[in-house]
Amino acid sequence: MGFVDTLIVSTSPSTGATSLTGVAYEPGTANLYVIEKGNGNVEGRARVRVRAPTGVVTTALTLGCVDSSGERGVLGIAFSPDYTDPSGQSRFVYLFYTRRFAASGPCSVSGAGVGTKFRVSRFEESTMMLSGERVILEGPFLRGATNHNAGTLRFA
Repeated sequence: MGFVDTLIVSTSPSTGATSLTGVAYEPGTANLYVIEKGNGNVEGRARVRVRAPTGVVTTALTLGCVDSSGERGVLGIAFSPDYTDPSGQSRFVYLFYTRRFAASGPCSVSGAGVGTKFRVSRFEESTMMLSGERVILEGPFLRGATNHNAGTLRFA
């Protein structure tokens, strides 16, 4: 009782976000980052940002080579604990996702093998965009099942 159902992010494929897996408020602002699982094995979209107070949805980042089969995809987001440092040197956003590696094509990496791995990467935020992926952690190739794949990121 007393709760009000309020639509914050449209889930219309043409105007909003689809297959939402996580949200995080940008420290020091009222901006809400919304991550999307991804669409098939083509791209995962850690891309949608709702800008306060207008509610305008913009693309902050689109990730390629995301394996979003089953419960895989772009699954976690967290902001650096010192994100609001006045020096501006730590505007980092961390993403957890499942990265697909292929034998050929855009998802191939020489010597990396073929399959899917967990990945935690750091991106720098600048003018409402995320760029400069730096891989922080990458697991071994996943086997078999595509469910129960973890994903949440938190700083304590």
